[in-house]
Amino acid sequence: MGGGLMQLVAYGAQDVYLTSNPQITFWKVTYRRHTNFAMEAIEQTFNGQADFGRRVTCTISRNGDLAYRTYLQLTLPEIGQDHAYYARWLDFPGHQLVSQVEIEIGGQRIDRQYGDWMHIWNTLTQSKEQEVGYHNMVGQTTSLTYITDPTFAEVDTPCSSDAPRQTCAPRKALPETTLYVPLQFWYCRNPGLALPLIALQYHEVKINIDLRPIDECLWAVSDIASTSGTPKATAAYSQSLVAASLYVDYIFLDTDERRRMAQNPHEYLIEQLQFTGDESVGSSSNKIKLNFNHPCKELVWVVQPDQNVDYCSSLDAGTPLFKLLGAQPFNYTDAYDALPNAFHAFGNSDSLDTMIHGSGLFDNAGADAPAGSTEGWATSGLHDGGGAAQGSLVSDAGTFVLAETALNMHCWGQNPVVTAKLQLNGQDRFSEREGTYFDLVQPFQHHTRTPDTGVNLYSFALRPEEHQPSGTCNFSRIDNATLQLVLSNATVEGTMTAKVRIYAVNYNVLRIMSGMGGLAYSN
Repeated sequence: MGGGLMQLVAYGAQDVYLTSNPQITFWKVTYRRHTNFAMEAIEQTFNGQADFGRRVTCTISRNGDLAYRTYLQLTLPEIGQDHAYYARWLDFPGHQLVSQVEIEIGGQRIDRQYGDWMHIWNTLTQSKEQEVGYHNMVGQTTSLTYITDPTFAEVDTPCSSDAPRQTCAPRKALPETTLYVPLQFWYCRNPGLALPLIALQYHEVKINIDLRPIDECLWAVSDIASTSGTPKATAAYSQSLVAASLYVDYIFLDTDERRRMAQNPHEYLIEQLQFTGDESVGSSSNKIKLNFNHPCKELVWVVQPDQNVDYCSSLDAGTPLFKLLGAQPFNYTDAYDALPNAFHAFGNSDSLDTMIHGSGLFDNAGADAPAGSTEGWATSGLHDGGGAAQGSLVSDAGTFVLAETALNMHCWGQNPVVTAKLQLNGQDRFSEREGTYFDLVQPFQHHTRTPDTGVNLYSFALRPEEHQPSGTCNFSRIDNATLQLVLSNATVEGTMTAKVRIYAVNYNVLRIMSGMGGLAYSN
């Protein structure tokens, strides 16, 4: 008897639980037939001119039967081509440009989200395989977020032969670039929740977007070597968006399903985002009241020192943010981020040498000498402001790799949250725990990836990324909910202040009948 047959006849009582009365076979593929449909992405225009610092509205046209994935398309202007100044877009320009975005049905706001939340949600849910593509979509690239240098000759590639060696020269200008920012509303993330425009005959669907001023998205100065004054490059800040629109994936249904979708009432279990605004804090011990409603599946919070996002002081020569090339809106730690742009952050070898040897802004930013060397890293060949390049212990290839990977590297502080505790009606929901539990353990348990330092969360659901409910806490039935935070000394030291932002993801029901739509439960 062959070995395979011996395995087949070795059948006992325990096998009844595994193979008795089988329901599937691995040896015949099965599939399910679906209804006939088609998809098409159609551009939607805004009412009025979309530009930095403006609020614009787009009325979703009835080009199809359902509205599914929606993207904000923004074309950034070219910065610096005809002017001698140093400029860069702040990190994740696609997220930073969006102050807030909301969707209305029949004049009722159904959901509102924020650029800050888009960034946080992305750091929790973005798969590693899609990270590079997503970063390119939202502008997190070296061509946009690395500083330009008007003293460089034009180069076609980062390491062109006529460029100064060891620098992998940055461009003279920030190129005109089109960004695609995916919106994260409930109907965008699940095809079964696609918005049935065909059933909303009497209600219009509108998307309102508030765009940030260019001062909060761009950093541009005329002189990077200044030690005093405000060398703001005024011409750079006078630019406007080249174009802006929405791209909506429309779904076209076949005759029978289209008729059913139009005539029958619908109830959708949707997800909403709640945010009650920034809470300013100036002491280490804080009790934040949570004014949330509805069954919530998770709480997400960040504590951001005001110094990290001081847009005005970032243009004052001599300040830390000036040396670090602008505000850091997505740095949720208790210290500045020193590493990104490090090799392109300084216009001459002296200041770069100071940075590398640690005698400048950061005492711990020094680099060890190579093995067997009695000297520190030679920086005279990196770029001396005049284009001269000499020998360096840092290789061309190594510098290029540093430039290309620095977007994913950070040299920043710790989670501002030392400990946290949630209380519901005066009772501890959980005992006081260290901040690392909320920005390491909780994301590891419940999300696709562990986010950057400082993004804290507590999940009531087993799988909060899924639409299928797997646990909630009904805050509508909680009279008094507070989050107690103890913050690090570095966050609120002396006169320093910080902003606490707490988000809640909740369920609600969207009802659509008689050609109109609205929420089943209000706040």
